[in-house]
Amino acid sequence: MSDLAFKSLLATTLAIAWTIEFVTGRLMSPKLRLIANPAIAAFGWRFALLGAAVPFLPFYNPVFGMVMLGPSLLVAANNLDRLWFARSIGETRLTALLDEAAHAGRLGLAVTSFLGSGLLVAFSGVALMFLSSQGQFDWSYWFGLGLICYGIATGLMRIVFVVRLHRRPA
Repeated sequence: MSDLAFKSLLATTLAIAWTIEFVTGRLMSPKLRLIANPAIAAFGWRFALLGAAVPFLPFYNPVFGMVMLGPSLLVAANNLDRLWFARSIGETRLTALLDEAAHAGRLGLAVTSFLGSGLLVAFSGVALMFLSSQGQFDWSYWFGLGLICYGIATGLMRIVFVVRLHRRPA
């Protein structure tokens, strides 16, 4: 595969993942109540549009594109997984349900759960990097780094989200 074809394929995959992530996020939470990403929650959907630049990363540096591929696909998959439920009961009702769970349950359990989940994804990235036959010269190495970044970032964002829910008045 030529260099341009590889970059184009990577960019196309990133564009598809970003589009799914953005559209499903908007469908799930038009008022941003269910968005765990603190930057998007604070600055709104127009800020989220900056993510449309991500598919151009492979043309600047394919390594950056490969690092972003795993997180982009996983965020899109996670949004698709939750979309039916959020759309079925609505953003307001789901927010109320999450508020109720945050106040009824132990905050430590939620933090441990999200931390553990994020670390397990990160460890899968470590394993992929470790198993890369050519180290930094292998694309799977950089994909693994992306999984590490995704695991750490989503774990922390979910913890911040549940702490924010827990601190809101019941």
